[in-house]
Amino acid sequence: MLFDTMCTAGCRAELGPTSEQYQLLSNATKGPICAATLGTVPKTIETVQALLIDACYSEKGWLLTSLALRLALELNLQDAYTKLSLRILEDDGRRDRREEEALFRQARVWFGVFVLEHM
Repeated sequence: MLFDTMCTAGCRAELGPTSEQYQLLSNATKGPICAATLGTVPKTIETVQALLIDACYSEKGWLLTSLALRLALELNLQDAYTKLSLRILEDDGRRDRREEEALFRQARVWFGVFVLEHM
């Protein structure tokens, strides 16, 4: 879903919103976006990111951004920055790089959702 949404946004930027290619890709991404709205797809960070990308290029961006915020809250992304900060402050030499990367990614997505929701 995220990859398809990124390709659709890129196609729109390159060829314009009235191009046939963009229209086909846009129609293809509407199904997964609707599934995310109905809650029938897994709640993942990638789903949140896809909703944010689609929100930036949609007339109903406010709705998709609100949905992305709800999913982010359900995934507890709002806690990622605090957890990451505590890990860095309590550095005892036994840092788990993969877990820190995951927390960094979650915090970055949370701040993206937060900023877009407040715009």
